[in-house]
Amino acid sequence: MMGYELRIVSVPYFPYMNYQRVDGQHPEIPVQALDSIDYRILQNMAKKLNFTYVF
Repeated sequence: MMGYELRIVSVPYFPYMNYQRVDGQHPEIPVQALDSIDYRILQNMAKKLNFTYVF
């Protein structure tokens, strides 16, 4: 995908997806993904297909 940046939208639905809000530390990053099944899949897809993502 030539390094494109994708925007990811999700709901917290453990164990498939889990995240926590990041308040004030990084205004450009509103949430931080935690270890979960879908997050691991997303990391592997990004590596194989050459794209970055923002939650």
